[in-house]
Amino acid sequence: MEVMQKTHQKRKLMHYVQVEWKLVVLITVTGLVYNIGIALFPYFEGQLAQCLSDILNQQAGEKDMYVLVMIYISVVFIVQLARFFKRLSVRYMANHINRRMKLDLYHSLIHTPVNLADLNAGGLLSRTLKDVDDCVEGIRKVITEIFDTGIAMLSYVVTLCLYDWKLTLVAGLFPPLAFFFAERMKKTVTALEVQARKSRDHANQLVVDRISSFRSYRSAGCESNMDETVEKAFAHMNTTVSKAQFAVSGIGPFYRVICLLGMIFVFLIGIRRIESGLWNIAVMTAYISCYTRVSLKTSKSAALFNSMTRSSVCWKRIKEQMHEIQDEPHVPQDISSVTCSIPVAYYDPSVPVLHDIHLHFEKGTITGITGRVACGKTLLAQILSGIREMQGCVMADGCPLSMYDVAYCTNRPQIFNDTIYHNITLGKDGDIHEVLQDVCLDHETDPDQSAKEAGCHLSIGQQARTALARALYSDRSVLVLDDPFASVDTKTEQQILMTLKNRYRDRVIILFSHRLDCFDLMDQVICIQNGTCVCGSHASLLEENAEYRTLVQLQCERTEV
Repeated sequence: MEVMQKTHQKRKLMHYVQVEWKLVVLITVTGLVYNIGIALFPYFEGQLAQCLSDILNQQAGEKDMYVLVMIYISVVFIVQLARFFKRLSVRYMANHINRRMKLDLYHSLIHTPVNLADLNAGGLLSRTLKDVDDCVEGIRKVITEIFDTGIAMLSYVVTLCLYDWKLTLVAGLFPPLAFFFAERMKKTVTALEVQARKSRDHANQLVVDRISSFRSYRSAGCESNMDETVEKAFAHMNTTVSKAQFAVSGIGPFYRVICLLGMIFVFLIGIRRIESGLWNIAVMTAYISCYTRVSLKTSKSAALFNSMTRSSVCWKRIKEQMHEIQDEPHVPQDISSVTCSIPVAYYDPSVPVLHDIHLHFEKGTITGITGRVACGKTLLAQILSGIREMQGCVMADGCPLSMYDVAYCTNRPQIFNDTIYHNITLGKDGDIHEVLQDVCLDHETDPDQSAKEAGCHLSIGQQARTALARALYSDRSVLVLDDPFASVDTKTEQQILMTLKNRYRDRVIILFSHRLDCFDLMDQVICIQNGTCVCGSHASLLEENAEYRTLVQLQCERTEV
């Protein structure tokens, strides 16, 4: 039988652009229309100025001006319409890429083991997701400026050279100076942004620590000291963020000034061209308009250079987490048995807890597993549910059990601030009345009742049964129940177990419990003793196993008391 495996294929940045190829085509068409069209604006502006001069000199009439204005307005309308659709397409594309990257990051963090010691709540919140946003913003600006800067500048430069290539060569020396200045400022801007991000992470982490450990600080009498530390951290964050923002946003106008210095040569040489009769007002106006646009585009491209650098830095930080999770086809869920073979298992790498574990569970049976406190029940439950790594194997019909959907339910479940219905369905809508009956909650709660934060509107027993209803509703092949009845009365526990035994014959049910009142209902009983397992029926273990007999006697004594 083919085993399903999750493979992790690292994404490349261009992948996210290639997926949106339809939007790329639309952006290309509208971008070319827009940027080639705006190259005509200086020509029309020059013609309008010349027409006005001709009208004043009585060499043209008002009709000529009307015709020229209508043509100009038509060109402007078409160009701006193309610009609207281009910008809308780029924004849609950026939003789609942002969503895909965050989904890939989410799946990567879910399926890839993460060393929690290397992460902190404040840093993860403010760094990883912001890196995605910055990276996508860089992609958006690159795609936008390829047209709005690259093609537009090419069109303007060609127009300038057609008017006067020598003047263009002289005045064109200043825009490259802006690029040179941008390159020199790159390291400074990056360093300031890194410093700002570190100070932001530090301040956020202090706040998280202050909130989560407020009782410890209060009992130690150092709340005021911690508050002062947080205030200093935020003051430092404000300083570093302000410097970074000034470097990013304040440097743009300076680029623009450098680029526009070439306008001095344009005016000096242009006036001489008019005096000598080589130029007229139309050419002078068109050239000044063209050169101004080139200068502004150059200053934007210099600022874009810093944005691309920031985006590149962000991608380098997150690319190791950007994986494509690929699943092979699911194995059949209708299993007949589960086997477990574990040579040794640990809580701590230096202290073995379980050893020589060999277990077998049949479909349609309920197996009860018990043992003394700290004997390894929870460890074995976590191994069977696939949430803890171990040596050995847990197989279902010859396939790793982790390939199946295993439902793991504990006596301390996670209850969300939502209705009972949504806590059970978890987004998979359907009728939950049957599972509420199965766990004896149908008369105690309303599906539309809110559990509130951490399930505070439910008793501990109701929380445990809500989690059990969630496991039953999920329709998983294997149910691993880790002491779910610890806060449930014996009568309700027995009723639920009888329901599980009679109505869920298509599943493998494994119950871990320290309460043995209902273990006579189990099809198989396993007692963890000295790190290994002893198997049998309830009656046989009572007769043959002293450890199990002692546990049952202690249970009876506590019940009598």
